[in-house]
Amino acid sequence: MRVHFIVHESFEAPGAYETRAINRGHDVTYSRVYAGDRLPADAVGIDFLIVMGGPQDPDTTLEACPHFNAKAEQALIASAVKTGKAVIGICTGSQLIGEALGAPFSHSPEKEIGKFPITLSEDGRKDEMFSHFGKTLEVGHWHNDMPGLTPEAKIIAYSEGCPRQIVAYSDRVFGFQCHMELTLDVVERLIAHSEKDLSRAAEYRFVDTPEALRAHDYSEMNQVLFGFWISWKHVTQQRKHNVMLGKLAIGFDFNVRSGTERTSYLS
Repeated sequence: MRVHFIVHESFEAPGAYETRAINRGHDVTYSRVYAGDRLPADAVGIDFLIVMGGPQDPDTTLEACPHFNAKAEQALIASAVKTGKAVIGICTGSQLIGEALGAPFSHSPEKEIGKFPITLSEDGRKDEMFSHFGKTLEVGHWHNDMPGLTPEAKIIAYSEGCPRQIVAYSDRVFGFQCHMELTLDVVERLIAHSEKDLSRAAEYRFVDTPEALRAHDYSEMNQVLFGFWISWKHVTQQRKHNVMLGKLAIGFDFNVRSGTERTSYLS
């Protein structure tokens, strides 16, 4: 599988997503836009697009951040969605997915930085891709905003500080406002670039101190994320198989009723 990461900043590393992709032997490529890498012209050479987070939001202009082209990223996301590719957006990436699908991002009710629980919604509890999450799960957070919702979107999980933590835009496109990919190494990088926010931790309900961030164990949520990756692949393959069986049944029924001896699907 060809996995492509869009990475906006060196300190917003892919973490556990990258670990999983490499360990599974996938063909991994990157657009490290902070280093001047170009985005792919389209999604033709990509099976799985992962758009990482960053201090930007979808309204950030090229004048404000010359290496961040929100419109170009949204065009690539739209190309991937249109051609049936798997897409995950994390934090800013989740907001870009919403924007690409016509759903504007908005500010979250609360700033969240640290490790706090998310709760699965009714839709989340019904979705077998998330059956291993349990009712609640402690995950990483580092955000002020949240993704928009299309008419078809389902909220899979929410937190006390943010009503849109995981959003399913389809069974192949997901926005994760939360950061399940965080590792201690990635957290250390983020701390180094978040001195202003963290110095005011006491002013917010859901902002951890640097000491608390370093003390957290992120391995459990990483393993749950790996489980989602496996479940996602299995469920999408099963659903694709079920669709094909449905087409076979329709084709067989049509040909039996029309008196032909064979069906186009079964030939």
